[in-house]
Amino acid sequence: MIWAKVVYSQDEEERDFMDQQMDAKDVPQAQGEFTVREGLAYAVGAVGIQLSTVMLDTWGRFFYHPPQGDSHRMTYLSLGLAASMLLMGRIMDAVSDPIVGLWSDNSKTKWGRRRPFIIFGSLPMALTFILFWFPPIQGESLLNYVWAVLVISVFFWALTIVLVPYGALLPEIATTTHSRMKLGVYYSVGMIVGLILGQLSGYLIAAIGIRATAILFGLTAMICFQVVGWTVQERFRSRTQFSSLKEVLRELKLCFKNNAFVVFTLAQTIFGLGFFLIQMVLPDFTIVVLKRDEDFVTFLYIPFLLTCLPMTFLLPSIVKRGNKKTLYSVSLLGLALLLPFLGVIGFIPNMQMRVVASLVLVALAGIPHAAYYAVPGSFIGEMTDYDEQFLTGKRREAIYGAAQGFSVKTALSLSPQIQALVYILMGGLSHDNPKAILAMGPITGAICFIGFLVFALFYPDLKVVRDEKIKGSIEPEKDATEREKR
Repeated sequence: MIWAKVVYSQDEEERDFMDQQMDAKDVPQAQGEFTVREGLAYAVGAVGIQLSTVMLDTWGRFFYHPPQGDSHRMTYLSLGLAASMLLMGRIMDAVSDPIVGLWSDNSKTKWGRRRPFIIFGSLPMALTFILFWFPPIQGESLLNYVWAVLVISVFFWALTIVLVPYGALLPEIATTTHSRMKLGVYYSVGMIVGLILGQLSGYLIAAIGIRATAILFGLTAMICFQVVGWTVQERFRSRTQFSSLKEVLRELKLCFKNNAFVVFTLAQTIFGLGFFLIQMVLPDFTIVVLKRDEDFVTFLYIPFLLTCLPMTFLLPSIVKRGNKKTLYSVSLLGLALLLPFLGVIGFIPNMQMRVVASLVLVALAGIPHAAYYAVPGSFIGEMTDYDEQFLTGKRREAIYGAAQGFSVKTALSLSPQIQALVYILMGGLSHDNPKAILAMGPITGAICFIGFLVFALFYPDLKVVRDEKIKGSIEPEKDATEREKR
């Protein structure tokens, strides 16, 4: 389905509001695309993202409720409470996104709209990340649940204060499709390296313990964000501020009037739900199905790195020769088709062959995964360009990223509940019951396939044209060449 142009209908009051925003258009603060130094700093920030989230997503539930039958691992919460704890944190994460997005877009400081959030928000983020791994009671206790919910809620608030402005920097310092793909490569490399380092937590946990690992990761993530805050130069300064909740709601409403944004957000939400579930299952899969210790989770990601990283550097040239929607659709489909094989591996009788099959599967998943990190920033950039030209006249990178984050994180908050429900229905989580884990393969594959269909069938091929006599327009990419001839 393709829209040649996106047309909105607003009532008279809303049109007046949009006209006022156009009159208060944001002013450029610095010219030019991002530098290599800024690109490297942005990649370092992506490493910080992974270090502050991968360990929590992979080991959080496992730490509070390990598989039953392990005498050397402490159980702090029941399976249901452990899942509920993560749900509460993710809900807080989702609620905070649009608030921080609007706050950042309309901030006026001598340091800019983004940098103060990144610099100062990373401090409580690191502290609460560390405190999460120090429950007050040894053994199952309701006090541990209260502690975990409070700490993880503050952590996600602080993380949002950092990540929403960080994400808003991408379409701000890279203004063309090619430039955004290049910065997307920096981001993707940082995410891949951070993912590998995040999964290194398995080795570190086995060697120095989970709490020492958490301290190391929390402090390192904070340093990574400090590098971004003190290196990347902002390109715009805001000239307006919101004075009422009504205006805030109007701003959010304008985001969801963009059909491309709605489709993209829905697809990312559905696909991300399945993808996030797989990350949570890996420790259980490693220990119960492959009969390996925590440190083997890190080893699983070595073939992933060997395929994903080289593929990342090929993406800009692939997009330059083709269509980024097609590339992204193929990538989503590839991941959706590979995930069900996770459930097949458990039926291989030879344990060594199970391990080999797992390594091959992870290596294959690394190829489409490169686009999952590198390409979305370019889509968000187009939506931001449209917003500036047609709706508000402002650079609202943060609110677009935050509105998408709100929807995605709301869905992702359901993933621990889905995992716990599947485990319960399949007989519980234990060393003697691998089928509960294996069932997650086809379940996550089906979820991701639905996300692929939503994106492939309904996302329009759009290109923002800036050289019109009017403020701008959006046309299908396939018509761009013909338009230039005219």
